[in-house]
Amino acid sequence: MISPLEWFKLNLKFGFLSIGGSARSQLYHEAVVEKHGWIKNEEFFEILTIAQMFPGPNLVNISIYLGYRLSGIRGAILGLLGLGVPGAFLTIAVISFIDLNNRHISWLFQGFSIGSISLSVLFVMRLSEGLATEIRRTMYLRFLLAIVVGVMVLTGVPLFRILMICGSASLITEFLL
Repeated sequence: MISPLEWFKLNLKFGFLSIGGSARSQLYHEAVVEKHGWIKNEEFFEILTIAQMFPGPNLVNISIYLGYRLSGIRGAILGLLGLGVPGAFLTIAVISFIDLNNRHISWLFQGFSIGSISLSVLFVMRLSEGLATEIRRTMYLRFLLAIVVGVMVLTGVPLFRILMICGSASLITEFLL
């Protein structure tokens, strides 16, 4: 457990990086997993996978979940506020006070985009490192399952039976092998 105030400070820091887009996930991962060690690497990617199923930005979903898990309900609320409020104020300030048609400002935002893309590529590379062995392990079984589905479709097996048979086979390969 960490204090809700400590969780708020971390999320506030990332909230001010709102212009960077999805690249914050890489920085967030480094802070939560590598720097502080609050969760393990595998846990972070499992949480990221689940966060992608819910509406809203992934990082906000991760922050709410981890805030609740690490600091309770106050941590979840403070994490959400710390991550969301600075970005809202920055957006209002940019729109209100900065001439977005100025070419120097445009170049600055293009630089943010390039940095964001670079960090996103690093994040995907880190994510894919752990997947390589898993892919090799189950690749042959999934290939065999795809052939079975193809044969079943070509021979006129009803869709319900295909789903029942292949769904069961998929669960077996995923959880028992």
